[in-house]
Amino acid sequence: MLLVLTLHHDITSPAAAVAVLRLQALVDAGATVRFSPLDTLGLDIDVPPTRELLEGVARYADRAAELGLAMRRPSRQPPTLRAHVVGEVAEAADLGASWRWRCLRAYWSEDRDLHAEDSLVELAV
Repeated sequence: MLLVLTLHHDITSPAAAVAVLRLQALVDAGATVRFSPLDTLGLDIDVPPTRELLEGVARYADRAAELGLAMRRPSRQPPTLRAHVVGEVAEAADLGASWRWRCLRAYWSEDRDLHAEDSLVELAV
């Protein structure tokens, strides 16, 4: 019987970012993990970072750094549905891990807008 762990995650969640990185290391070592993206914001506009998000940054930044991700205070919390749609295409092309890493780095380290089409195209290239 094959056991599969499923991680429901969003790029803009500090806890989920750390979980994605930790579980990707397990996948790289041979484990089976299903990454299930979701857009927790559920809006079609960027909003200022919430208090909950900022508290999460303070709580998880050191853990993220240990895993290679510089987690900085974002200037916005964008909807991530478009990034997740691109992620589904990347997953089908066996590039899901690369796309997840690129999106995490773009949002947390580079303060990129993951809702803007031009930004997503640039990240995908």
